[in-house]
Amino acid sequence: MTFIESNIKTIHAEIEKMTIIDSHEHYVREAILLGKTRGNVWMNMCFTYIISPHFACNALTEMLEMVPWNKIIGFGGDYTVVEKVYGHLVLARQVIAKALAIKVCDGSMTIEKAVSLAHHMLYQNPKNLYKLGNR
Repeated sequence: MTFIESNIKTIHAEIEKMTIIDSHEHYVREAILLGKTRGNVWMNMCFTYIISPHFACNALTEMLEMVPWNKIIGFGGDYTVVEKVYGHLVLARQVIAKALAIKVCDGSMTIEKAVSLAHHMLYQNPKNLYKLGNR
């Protein structure tokens, strides 16, 4: 068991819901597998788009194949400058659209399903995870 696996298992045992923000290419598949197999693990793409749009697209494409769609958070971050939030959101939407287009083109989902998934990743899933109510 690696150091990261050990820490993730310890954290997993201690809290009800955990958001994984994993943008390190060497551990993304491990994080995705935890998202797939553990009910309290959610995948949060957060700042991954800024690190590498190409990596983010690949990771999201794999998540769409393996993780329940209602456990993927498509955007977030901790910027305090509104221009950075906007720029990051534009990039995130482009990458999400590309990943969903890949799934539509390979026949894995319909356009209608892709639009629904985008809505859930960017709005409904974070709302549910963070218990934001009827806003």
